[in-house]
Amino acid sequence: MNSAPMSLYIDAPTGARTVLLDQSQQVLPLTEILRHFGLPLNTRCGQRGKCDGCLVDLLQGSLIHLMDGQTINAVGEPLSVRACEYHPADTHTSENELRICVPARSLLAYEPQVLKDYSISVPFSKFPLWQQIPVQRQGADERGVTVEAAAHHLKQSLGLRSTPSVTPAALQQWEQSQSAFEVWAVLQYQPDGWSISAFERAPLQQALGAAIDIGTTTVVALLVDLDTGQVLAQAADFNGQINLGDDVVTRISLCGQDPTMIARMHEAICENTIAPLLRETLEIARVPPEKPLEAMAVAGNTTMQHLFAGADPSGLGTVPFKPKFLEYLHLNGATVFTAAKTENAPAKVVHLLPSPAAYVGADLAAGILASGLIYDDGPSLLIDIGTNGEIIFKKQDLLLGCATAAGPAFEGAGLACGMRAGDGAIAYVHLNADPLQIETRRIGENGHVAGLCGSAYVDFLAEARRIGLIDTMGRFDLQAVPAAHSHIISWRSRHGSVEDRAMVLAYGQAKRPIVVAEADIAGLLSSKAAIAAGIMILMKRAEVTPDQIKRVYLAGGFGTYMIAANAIACGLLPGFSPEQIIPVGNTSLAGAYLALVDASAMDEIRRIARSVQTIELNLDPEFETTYIDQLALPERPRR
Repeated sequence: MNSAPMSLYIDAPTGARTVLLDQSQQVLPLTEILRHFGLPLNTRCGQRGKCDGCLVDLLQGSLIHLMDGQTINAVGEPLSVRACEYHPADTHTSENELRICVPARSLLAYEPQVLKDYSISVPFSKFPLWQQIPVQRQGADERGVTVEAAAHHLKQSLGLRSTPSVTPAALQQWEQSQSAFEVWAVLQYQPDGWSISAFERAPLQQALGAAIDIGTTTVVALLVDLDTGQVLAQAADFNGQINLGDDVVTRISLCGQDPTMIARMHEAICENTIAPLLRETLEIARVPPEKPLEAMAVAGNTTMQHLFAGADPSGLGTVPFKPKFLEYLHLNGATVFTAAKTENAPAKVVHLLPSPAAYVGADLAAGILASGLIYDDGPSLLIDIGTNGEIIFKKQDLLLGCATAAGPAFEGAGLACGMRAGDGAIAYVHLNADPLQIETRRIGENGHVAGLCGSAYVDFLAEARRIGLIDTMGRFDLQAVPAAHSHIISWRSRHGSVEDRAMVLAYGQAKRPIVVAEADIAGLLSSKAAIAAGIMILMKRAEVTPDQIKRVYLAGGFGTYMIAANAIACGLLPGFSPEQIIPVGNTSLAGAYLALVDASAMDEIRRIARSVQTIELNLDPEFETTYIDQLALPERPRR
């Protein structure tokens, strides 16, 4: 290799600059080089070439593939590559320069649009999972009350189903407080009833708890005053596990291949994600950071629940998809967080909500309650569209559930210009055919357009089909819209071959075209077909049609921000009308909050988890045919 330093020109959202690479740096992956110069990329698959988080554009010069040694060159248009897969190629020329453009969506510092909004559609009381109740230590005749009598009194006064048990530590405190007229009993919710864990001489001032939604991509935390039920602060961030594996299937596979990954995943969610989020909420609420939380309620999909608890999720990756646990778990916070190397456990007790099945998680059980679906006679649906589309059908006492592997297309993964919703993402697309007009709106007001998020892709499918720009199989039909010719370009794949056509919707940083390619459309149709087929199978099992469904509750950020009419028009929500669609926000977070502040809600969520009848779509004889039918876009509406 030539020992002369190489010039690397970097065009990034933070500004353009040129750096010099010495001989040792020239053999490193671009991800390592950029990290060294303060531009860490989103290597969410652990630099294994399994995601598109670290895409950069090669503008000039050559790169060498780390595995097969093949060289690629920038010729004409920018060439999009995964930075983790390539290192610079020494050109042995006096113009030893490499030029790359780093899109905003590839930066690790890129902030997604996290859904913190939640709504609660059911009544609830203030009867938290942790509470302190005054108990008289002396009777009316000045004789000491027995601990058994005190526990029985609590049962009657609070309307508990059974007398609370008394822990040895609490019993010792009771015996030591004989001189006190009144003490405070600390009641804690347990799997089999309530427990008195302590008798205190004075009540704790401002007892705190937290509700946590662990999503595959993002995590949201609420800090709650347990005495009043008031939310004091909230915070959200990426799930730290995305630096190890981008999706549920990848994380399960990694744990199956390497058992040490279980502890790494556990540490990533507990120490690197939840603990900092809780510290942030305490700071927002102006609470001393060392103050521990008395209780924490956690909801997530079944895999996230396993990794939070430090349990091996690999059984979820192969038939018969057997989890280590599904039931509600009452965990010692010190054990959970000490295992993650957190210095001080942020919560004393953790309540892990139950899951109905391997791929219908606690987030759905929580959502069934928080959305009000459980009290809806139906027929109604709850749909959470993500990498795994989870669907619940409700009619009177019947609860059916299924999960379908939609893939990450609607989160932008694997698409030419796809990205998660966040600043710079185009979130809305509208097309007119005569004359051809392209209207887009993006999230945020500053900076360049960075890419397209899921809601924009749904808009594009519906709008392009409406004006005849694409046919039922997603191919561009330029005879139907001749004016679109000027917006169609040949799109290079990652390895430089010209095999695809793409439509330019906008231009981003360094005049990079923001496009929708035919290969993107094929991936989107596959994802929408998986969701639609799951919906159709559940309705067929229940012998109802779309027009008979009273309400379709859409959970999660994708369901909240997409235009319902376009989701229907592209076949994602087949056969429904916009009037049936009700966005309900982050129902997983709402359900975790409900469980934290109202123990009867936790009882109800546990009952719901046991009541859902899970349909295994891979075993349904009609699923494959239904999926294939749903791959096509609907016929154009007649004028």
